[in-house]
Amino acid sequence: MTQVSVRDRVESGLGDKPYCPSSQASPVRARPSLETLEQLPTSELKRLWSERWKSGGLPKRVSRELLVLGLAYDQQARMLGGLSKEAKRRLESVIAGLERTGKVDIEVPIRIKPGTRLVREWQGERHEVTVLEKRFAYRGRQFDSLSEVAREITGTRWSGPVFFGLKKVSRSRRDKASANGEVNA
Repeated sequence: MTQVSVRDRVESGLGDKPYCPSSQASPVRARPSLETLEQLPTSELKRLWSERWKSGGLPKRVSRELLVLGLAYDQQARMLGGLSKEAKRRLESVIAGLERTGKVDIEVPIRIKPGTRLVREWQGERHEVTVLEKRFAYRGRQFDSLSEVAREITGTRWSGPVFFGLKKVSRSRRDKASANGEVNA
């Protein structure tokens, strides 16, 4: 049985075929609700899954709970429009990394609550930045980004999240930067 690739599922928002029950006798004649899905026998859930993703078939070992959740998500995605462009972009990035390296490397976006204080010592001096609603406060001035603050402190271009320890630099990027004589990769 063939499998639907992750890329195909992402590109289509987990499928773009309309729900259509088979011609076999089925207790479900319209899109089933979550409650209805939870009450269906596993054999019917497997049939609905196979019908929905005709080219991919059913994974060899899949739990009943996953079948229910997958079918319910698919229905919700079709009703509400599926994944956002940003979510699809992020999944594409994860897939590309997986295909390239065989590993999943998920970069979690940085979310810092207003009022948080970021502290960094640089050349023997302590620097403190306060996170505001949409900006950053440093020594009585406001900045649009942490990178602007890092540039103010160091006099050179830095990734603000890297400078303040909120984001790690990948080893390959760090090695490449040091090979190029950069100190702030």
